[in-house]
Amino acid sequence: MRGKLKLAGFLFAGILLAAALLLILVRPDAQDGDGRSGETSVYQVTDYSAEQVEAIEVLNAAGERYTIRLGAEGVSIDGAGPGVPLRRTLLLPVINLLLQGVSYSEPLPAERAGEYGMDTPRAVFTICFTGGETAVLRLGDETVKKNGVYLWPEDSGEVYVVEYAYDTLAGYGVYDYIDPVLAEIDQSGGFTISRLTLTNRTAGTELDIIRKPDTDRMDPSIYSYQVTGLRVYDAADDKLNAYLFDHLAPLRAEGVYTLDTSEENLERLGLLEPACVLSFTDDRQGEAAFRFSRLEDGTALVMAEGVPVVYELAEAGAALLDVTLEQIVSPFLLLQNITDVERFTVFDGEKEFVFDLQSDPDSGELLVSCGGEAVDTASFRKLYSRAATIYLQGMAERPEGKEPVLRVTYGCRNGEIYVTEFIPIDGRRCFAALNGSGEFYVRLTDVEFFLEGLYACIQGEALTE
Repeated sequence: MRGKLKLAGFLFAGILLAAALLLILVRPDAQDGDGRSGETSVYQVTDYSAEQVEAIEVLNAAGERYTIRLGAEGVSIDGAGPGVPLRRTLLLPVINLLLQGVSYSEPLPAERAGEYGMDTPRAVFTICFTGGETAVLRLGDETVKKNGVYLWPEDSGEVYVVEYAYDTLAGYGVYDYIDPVLAEIDQSGGFTISRLTLTNRTAGTELDIIRKPDTDRMDPSIYSYQVTGLRVYDAADDKLNAYLFDHLAPLRAEGVYTLDTSEENLERLGLLEPACVLSFTDDRQGEAAFRFSRLEDGTALVMAEGVPVVYELAEAGAALLDVTLEQIVSPFLLLQNITDVERFTVFDGEKEFVFDLQSDPDSGELLVSCGGEAVDTASFRKLYSRAATIYLQGMAERPEGKEPVLRVTYGCRNGEIYVTEFIPIDGRRCFAALNGSGEFYVRLTDVEFFLEGLYACIQGEALTE
């Protein structure tokens, strides 16, 4: 049977149990002895130390049976094998509540236990001691006053009114104790992921995102990562956060789908050769890898490498599976620092314009000329900015048999040359190519805006933007 753990209910239950324990520890006027002090009376329902107990057998409200085991090596649950991550922040309050329970109401005689629902209990907890003895706790009905539920320790001769935390834990099954957090990589304080690869075999895409080494941070790009497509692109940091990294802080499952991770079952679920694989290397937490698949009904499944649990992933988390290059790539086709360029050549489809850039030997200010005539430096800088802000918009294929309406060539002082071309696709878009290759389109209006500035700059007009 497939089990689910709804996140909101899971968190609420944990908070409820923690609150119950806090009440046990700090409830005013509680004392040892007969359990009475001042205005408030506290009655000890159970009083066992963890060292006395080797297991707690549970028959929960759904009729499921499982065993929580306490040992020197830690806490485990039968049915959740080695390597299954347990939510110990939930397990430990449950154990403490069962072993050190209290009541704040006058106990009732056990002779009337049947009236309180003990003949058909909601749940039964059997505490197994290291010496072989057992103690049975039966959880009965809600009280008439709705101030709790009835609990009967069979060896006490009394029925107690206990808090609703007992009823909450009575609803837990094995799956509810399994940790739903698959990864918790927070990038808000600085980028610690050095590499992330997302392969989507269904879409036929692969994103290989690499953090630039410090030695490369002198390049003119403002971004921290590069991503490979047909070539290497800058990846926009804010887009990486929005579409990928934020999903890892944390990557949380909606619930456990199954603990059957046999090869046969994984093949049936599409996880043996998964449609999508995410892997990354983090400076603090090392390497991690996840397999993803979708069932015919649209359910998204995920399995962490080395963890024998198949989780169901909420749609919000599954969104990262469909991330494409265009969603994370830098919008800048080329961000070349103007101080590194000595020749800026523009071809408008008919005529070529060559701008020479030099530094004034006395002042160090930028000097620009075109065809031997001086060009206003402030206007040229605005023109240069217009070239840098012809933004990539989306994916496109190169049109056949068409010539560019704009070609911009950057001749750098170190001898490198970069050529950007804009080839019309339709009346709204131009295909953008850098050094002959590309995957994106830009708006034709952005190209026309640059050409307008070019002609104004050549004619000696001052550009205002």
